[in-house]
Amino acid sequence: MASLIAIAKHLMSREYGPLDRLLEFLVFAAIMYEILAAAWHRRKVRVRQRQIRGFLSRGQGLQAAVPGWTAPEEKAPSWLVDFKNWDRETHEFLERNSAEAAISFLHEAGSGVAPVGYSQVASSVRNQYTQLLGRLDNLKAIMEKSEAYF
Repeated sequence: MASLIAIAKHLMSREYGPLDRLLEFLVFAAIMYEILAAAWHRRKVRVRQRQIRGFLSRGQGLQAAVPGWTAPEEKAPSWLVDFKNWDRETHEFLERNSAEAAISFLHEAGSGVAPVGYSQVASSVRNQYTQLLGRLDNLKAIMEKSEAYF
């Protein structure tokens, strides 16, 4: 920032000719562009992180509300609808903002190991529950590396 002030003072002084002033002005403009572009990028990343936090919170709510094996059968279809809506909305948001993030969100690592508490989940939603856990992990990773995605 101090260099910008020094350049601005030189631009206002009468020590230089027109070509020198033009060059100083171009350097000043390039530095300002870099500063403003970096600030804009940081702001954009913070906004995206805040939006992702909302999707992450909704997904964690789904995780907490998953029907257990003792839950009434009519609870599972509504949970499935909520999960599909969350999944679609999250993917659409990521797709609008970063194709790479959208691809990462859909990636399924598939460790082959059943998640903790898997046996307590209603059998009609187990596959989607496993998918939810994977997508939540992917969403956390996207948020942690948001500088790379946005």
